Amino acid sequence: PQQNLADIHEAIRLIGTACGARAAADTLLANLTRRAAAVRRAVAGRPRPRVLLCVGRDTASGQLAGMSIAGAHTYYDEIIRAAGGTNACTDTTVTYPEFSAEGVLQTDPGVIVDLIGMLSTDGRPAAQIAGQWDPLRAVAAVRQRQVYVIAGSHALRPGPRYPQLLEELGRLLHPQAFGQGVSHG
Repeated sequence: PQQNLADIHEAIRLIGTACGARAAADTLLANLTRRAAAVRRAVAGRPRPRVLLCVGRDTASGQLAGMSIAGAHTYYDEIIRAAGGTNACTDTTVTYPEFSAEGVLQTDPGVIVDLIGMLSTDGRPAAQIAGQWDPLRAVAAVRQRQVYVIAGSHALRPGPRYPQLLEELGRLLHPQAFGQGVSHG
C-alpha cells in the first residue's frame, strides 16, 4: 500500500515499466508533480492552521465516536503539510488513532476536515454531515465554522488522484491563495 507520495510515484513508475508504458507513466508523474508544486507555491509563507483530518466515521448515525484520525507520518499528514496546514494529531505513535468527541476537544484543531467516500444516497448534503460536528462548540474549528467535508473516492484512496485532494484541501485552508493558481489538468 502507498504510505506517502513517494510510494505513489514509485508505484506509477513500476506499473508503467511493467506494462511497457514508461513514457505514459513519466507524463503522468510530471503532471502530478506540477500540480502538487503549484499548491505548495500558492500556500508558501502563509499561516499554517492546525488541521484534524477524519478519514473514517459513521456519518449515518451522526455520532462523533470511533473516528479514525490521520496521525503523523501518514499519507494524509503529508497532504496536510503540502496544502499549507499542520496536522493537529501528531502526539501519538498510532498512525490512524481512534478518537472520541473528547479526543477532538482535547486536540482543539483550528480546522476539521471530514473525508467521506461519497455523499449518502439518502440525499444528506455535505453541510448536514459537517453540521454533525456542531455539538463540539468548544472546539475552535466548530466555533469559527471551519468544518469541511470532502467527498469522493479520490479522498480516501492514496493514488494518482492525490492532486485533486491536495488542491481541494489547499483551497479550504487558504482560499485567498487560489484566485488563479492551481490548474485542474
